[in-house]
Amino acid sequence: MIHPTTRSTARSALSIGSDVTGRAFWESVRLAALVALVVFVLPAVTAGAQIQQSESTAQEARDELAVATELGRLFGAITRMHRTRADLALGERQVAELRDVTEQIRALSHLPASRAGEMIETVREAILESAQREYLAQRSTGGTGSSQQTESAGASGGSPDASDRGAGSQSAPAGRGAAGAGSGAASADPPGDSAQIAAGPSEESAAPSNPLLDSDRQIGRLFQEFRSLLEASR
Repeated sequence: MIHPTTRSTARSALSIGSDVTGRAFWESVRLAALVALVVFVLPAVTAGAQIQQSESTAQEARDELAVATELGRLFGAITRMHRTRADLALGERQVAELRDVTEQIRALSHLPASRAGEMIETVREAILESAQREYLAQRSTGGTGSSQQTESAGASGGSPDASDRGAGSQSAPAGRGAAGAGSGAASADPPGDSAQIAAGPSEESAAPSNPLLDSDRQIGRLFQEFRSLLEASR
């Protein structure tokens, strides 16, 4: 006959063993859950954050390219105005102030949208005169019959050629479109640069840069042409 004390001890041992087994089971379950979290959940969360950051960077690059394109188009429009409208040609003071703007641009390896927008406003509002701003606004919207006749009468070498009239619709007084609302919004971007803005920047072009210093871009060539004009007008 088993003594009651022995029977109680056996039951206690079984209970302890069961508790130990239960705790070990739940510890293994918790460990498995942690492993699953590390292996499956965390990479997904990290990937999502990386995608969101990449999209944010790409949008910022598109914004910067859009405003830089507008600034480059403004320079191109001023170049054509100076060459085709003797009565609206840049004065000595304007040439000096515009040269200062171009030198600031040349010193920037990265042209933020905010800085480009400030330059657009400076050129349009502080450097150009009202008649010049009006001319650029008319050119950006295709002009009217009377304005085209005025331009023909004011051009030093006769009426602007067909290529200038066609390019006029692509030049704008910029700064009020991508940089803010206002009159004289541009009608079309230079083909190569506008296509890249629409398609979105590549990984390389999404890096901070100054597209006005890129001679492979149309706006870069417009900028170089504008600088040459200013140097020749000193």
